[in-house]
Amino acid sequence: MGEADGREDLVLTLGVEVDQGDLQRDLGRFLAVEPGISLVTVQTMFEVDRAGVSGVNIHMFPGAHYAPFSTTDTDGSWRASVHPEYYGLLMFTQAAPPGSQLLPVSDAASKTVELWATIAPDNAIRAVLINDAGAPQTVLLHAPAGATGPATAERLLAPSLTATSAITLAGQSFAPGTTTGALTGTRHTTTIAPASGRYPITLPAAGAGATMLSWRPAVAGDAAR
Repeated sequence: MGEADGREDLVLTLGVEVDQGDLQRDLGRFLAVEPGISLVTVQTMFEVDRAGVSGVNIHMFPGAHYAPFSTTDTDGSWRASVHPEYYGLLMFTQAAPPGSQLLPVSDAASKTVELWATIAPDNAIRAVLINDAGAPQTVLLHAPAGATGPATAERLLAPSLTATSAITLAGQSFAPGTTTGALTGTRHTTTIAPASGRYPITLPAAGAGATMLSWRPAVAGDAAR
């Protein structure tokens, strides 16, 4: 495998298509955010989705301060440094997979909580909550229409809004100088059971994280259980 092939394999593992004609063919909107704001990436992507944009190209070039990741060649071995924006993009792609649609939501029982919900083609429902308050808070979420039963929660966590390291998604992170482009560590999720139709969720303070809830698709026989 040549050096260029090694870089391309690593980039493809991280989920970015290598296509020189991409910008000219699919020119639409570009997302450029300052370093360290993975949560703003999540928020921006949902606002773009709400505006009806069908796809977004993330513009980057070697040395770009807003690049989701960067690569280096060390003695013929390609390594990638994954930056905060990538974690935000990864959470968004999990929360809004291809073909998903935004669902109408009521407030999350707090004016300082941002809330989005989606339904995927397989009828899986997901909701993302971000706390804009300066302190952690517990909210009671009314489930989006169609969501029933326990929810699985995972968190995007960062030490602060502008943190550039120590960021995790469901307890996992990318190793510094990763050669695989794969998350490492044990995946950590929690199960939240509804109480009187509402889900109690403790949210970290502003800038410290986002929480995603997932409900599995309903299957025949669920109502009878």
